Amino acid sequence: MPALDTWLDQLITRGGTDLHVAVGSAPMARVGSEIVALDEMTLDVGTVDAWLFELIDVGQRDAFDKTGDLLFTYSHRADSHFRAHYAACSGGSRAVFRRRLASVEPEQLGLPDALTAAAARGRGMTLIVGPRGSGKSTTATCLLQAIADDMAVHVMVIDSPVEVPIVGRSAHVTMKEVGIHAPTLGAAIDAATAEDVDVVFVGNLNDGEALKKAMDLTLEGAQVIATMDAAHVVAALEIIATSVPEEDVPALLSALSDGITVLAAQHLIPKADGTGRATAFEILVGTGPVRSALREGRIGMVSALIQAGQSDGMRSLDVELGKLVSEGIVTLDDAVGAATDPESFTAKHGS
Repeated sequence: MPALDTWLDQLITRGGTDLHVAVGSAPMARVGSEIVALDEMTLDVGTVDAWLFELIDVGQRDAFDKTGDLLFTYSHRADSHFRAHYAACSGGSRAVFRRRLASVEPEQLGLPDALTAAAARGRGMTLIVGPRGSGKSTTATCLLQAIADDMAVHVMVIDSPVEVPIVGRSAHVTMKEVGIHAPTLGAAIDAATAEDVDVVFVGNLNDGEALKKAMDLTLEGAQVIATMDAAHVVAALEIIATSVPEEDVPALLSALSDGITVLAAQHLIPKADGTGRATAFEILVGTGPVRSALREGRIGMVSALIQAGQSDGMRSLDVELGKLVSEGIVTLDDAVGAATDPESFTAKHGS
């Protein structure tokens, strides 16, 4: 058993999410909102290198030596997977292992009905956004596993690294890692068009060319579930609109208006009692008015459409955060950090 597995076991036992390993420090774990030491030892260069390099192959070691950076997925147990990030730093190597939860049911995550319904629809694009570490991949895994459990379809997972552990109980599942099975994200999406796919997951859909190709997939009849780094719904739309040359923006927003079923933003907020984190969702549903606004490039209207679309399953992030504050689940200070309009949120919910 690799030496590092002992510390990953401790992380899991304590209910932590991230293991930090670095020269000059003890093994550390993120438990809730805090970083805590798992031992009193101080790690030296030899120990850290031995722990980290035991987990990777020669090709990965060469890549790390050349770039000082390595991202991959490590399967600790059959039901325990981690996204590992190695980095060369002053004094030696360091790594962070972020736990990827085994498949869970939508009810366990508290996923909004509009989001689960969109994923079950079998068409269009479901886009899940949020800051890094907000649980986007866990949400996507939950949606994809539900599809793989219930539908006799071809599901393709495209990511770098592949960190969505899907088991094809009813579905046929193909895993494609960018950099190994395809040179670029765009090339991997192109390949999907020739591989008779029904559902495609695209991780980190953050460049305009790949985004346009993913939109084209939906127009060809495939369902696309994707993630993107963005703080909230409007921020995601602004990123999309600036990801291509100005003359291409109308066509991209028009394609998005045709394909989008749900755009969901999620945040993980530390609970006030220190027992974990609460999830707040913002939901934009692809209704007629939303599609019209996107087609006409009126991104500034989206916040008002969310406010007016509660009967269609839409949710305002600031309203959801306000509920968490009023119920004492999270503190005002932590909620303000995730709010779309911090000043107005503070004025409304501050005592």
